[in-house]
Amino acid sequence: MYTDAHIHLKDLADRTGGTVVLPENTLMCASAWNEAEFRIHEVLAADHPGRVFLSFGIHPQNPDPAMLPFLERLVEEHRIAAIGECGLDFFTQEFRVTRADQERVWDAQRSIAIAAGLPLILHGRKAMAEFFTVAGELARLPAVVFHGWGGSVVEARSFIDRGVRSYFSVGKALLRGHRNLRETVRMIGAEHLLSETDAPWMPLRGEPFSRPEDIVSVVREMAVLRGVDENELTETLGENFLRVFTGSG
Repeated sequence: MYTDAHIHLKDLADRTGGTVVLPENTLMCASAWNEAEFRIHEVLAADHPGRVFLSFGIHPQNPDPAMLPFLERLVEEHRIAAIGECGLDFFTQEFRVTRADQERVWDAQRSIAIAAGLPLILHGRKAMAEFFTVAGELARLPAVVFHGWGGSVVEARSFIDRGVRSYFSVGKALLRGHRNLRETVRMIGAEHLLSETDAPWMPLRGEPFSRPEDIVSVVREMAVLRGVDENELTETLGENFLRVFTGSG
């Protein structure tokens, strides 16, 4: 069974004419950024019991504090398996000008996750130093998923060494030859790896959008880089996925 730790099913449906056919051989975590998107994901999860796990987070590209009460309600009602994606995005000036709002909702979501004992799914661009600053808080969480990991293996090991229960989620950037990501896949312990598509985002050149089926190519390349059997790695990634999103595995 393949596992996709980060996918946006509502956005995918928007690109496929409203219809989403989920692979039978894949467990996935559908991440929502707003209430309408989350409710669509809940319906899809109900239609695919045991195969779609749900997360909700206030995205740093839309850091609206007004969404915090909805997040708190989802946590109280046990409707999500993780909080996120959330974090900090300082990649362009467009996002840097919202730094104060980003930090406010980022601080709030960390606190909510710690209080609830929920995993956190991180989105970070040009924000590695800020994440290291709160590593002590992150170490209090049951799991921290670094969505779309693009850092170095040294940075990955630094989070682990600081006690953060770290999972570095590997997406299609691997297929573009991303040097840091490929090095992390080769050198970090397999127990710290996840696989993702981020569909419909992160398409390769010439692709209109990413699809859930792309997870096969990601895992295959991970296995090649590690020099291990693909089925063996798929099983390990599945155990990691369940450990993050169910506490077992």
